[in-house]
Parts: sequence; C-alpha cells; structure tokens
Amino acid sequence: MRTFIATELSNRAKTEVLKVIDELKKTRANVKWVRADTIHITLKFLGFIPKKKVQEIQKLLRQAVHGIEPFDISFSGTGAFPSWRDPKVLWLGIDAGKAELESLAQNIKQAVCDGYPREKDFSFKAHLTIGRVKDIKGIGTLKSAVKSLAFKPINDHISEIVLFKSELTQEKAIHTPILRITL
Repeated sequence: MRTFIATELSNRAKTEVLKVIDELKKTRANVKWVRADTIHITLKFLGFIPKKKVQEIQKLLRQAVHGIEPFDISFSGTGAFPSWRDPKVLWLGIDAGKAELESLAQNIKQAVCDGYPREKDFSFKAHLTIGRVKDIKGIGTLKSAVKSLAFKPINDHISEIVLFKSELTQEKAIHTPILRITL
C-alpha cells in the first residue's frame, strides 16, 4: 500500500485554511486545490510498503516520537515551490511550531529511512500544501491575489502523528488513517 506519515489539523483549523483557499479560487487559476478531507502536513512519504510492515513501522514511530511533547503551530503567509517563476505547489507557511515540526520530521526520517524511499536532495520544509498548479494559466492573477491576501494567523495544536494509506483514483486521492501515535 502507498503510505505517508503526517499530522492532521483540527476541524477548526481546516475551516480557516479552506477560507484562504476559497479566496484564492476566485482567481480562476488552473490549480487543483486540496479538499478538506486531505488537509495535512506531510512529515515523511514512505511510498509503497507491504501491509505486514505496519507493526514494524509502528514500533519505529513510537521510538521516533518518544519524549516529544505536543506543541502549537501557526500558519501565516503563502508561497510556491519551487518558486513563483515555476510554481508547482502552493503552500501556507508555518511560523510557530516550525522548529518542532522540523525536529519531528527529522526523527521520523532517521527512524524509518532504512528500506523506504528517501526524498532526493529534499530536506523537510515545514509547510501546508493548499494546491498543485496544473499549468501557468492565470498564475499572474493568482500571484497578485497571494501578495494582497491578508488573513489572520491560523493556529492549531499538534498532539499526534498518523500513518496514512493513500489511494489514487482518477477522481481524487483517498487518505485513510491506519495508525495513530500520540506525542
């Protein structure tokens, strides 16, 4: 099964993120926006794993989060990866909780890296993906909207990590939690 490790957001925080997305949708840029049921912060993409490995991964993740306390995060600001000249992913930046997320992601990467794909030359950058650019049609309007977008910081509390199964269908991605580990 195709898997990744992430943190989920509260329904309240998801609602606020969706308000930002709704504002940006008005630009009619050719972007596939995330849906409420897929909003998460990816910490580590594992790729395809056999179902029999879930117990082993659970043990490794428990070790990775041992001693890590729940923490608060705050989203503010928007941007694009790799850049606005060639945008592929639109994101919300993370202010408060950035160092904690980076440390958590590093612990997870070290704990489970053997036998699972490593991201090629990508280090973890704390962010929340809000959309994927399909093509550059309307990007100028979107970029202007992002620059003028003013939203109050979105705050949330991180108290667990989740191992998700990710199924890609022609219509949408389906993310199903298969394992939760409390911080």
